[in-house]
Amino acid sequence: MLRKEVHELGNAIKTHVKVTDVPRKWKRAMNGLRVDLEEDAEEEIKAAAEDVHETWKEIEDSDVVENLGEAAMEWGESLEVEELKELDEDFHHSDEGEALMQEWKEFGEILKDAIEETETGIHIHNSKFDDLEDQLFDI
Repeated sequence: MLRKEVHELGNAIKTHVKVTDVPRKWKRAMNGLRVDLEEDAEEEIKAAAEDVHETWKEIEDSDVVENLGEAAMEWGESLEVEELKELDEDFHHSDEGEALMQEWKEFGEILKDAIEETETGIHIHNSKFDDLEDQLFDI
């Protein structure tokens, strides 16, 4: 049931969201710049998302979901995960980790500056893509 509802949500997004104004060099990579929603698209997408939510509510107490949740919790408390957490923490406090965090912050600032809300969605200005690409390369 959940698979069906997620599929329908994907179809609603595919049907009602248009990506336009893609720079030539990005077309090959299939990256979009401008997102425009068709009239009434927001309502249709929200309805499809609500269907996913309702279906989840129907199955969340099933044996399959509970067993998966228990297995995930058990793994999350395992020695393997604890060691990975320590490794992440060590990296985060290293010079290299701090530099990476700074690069991501700079990317966020450039992206925020590049996005403009429109009446029908958002527009990411083509003139900002070189800066965004440069920052991603640095990351």
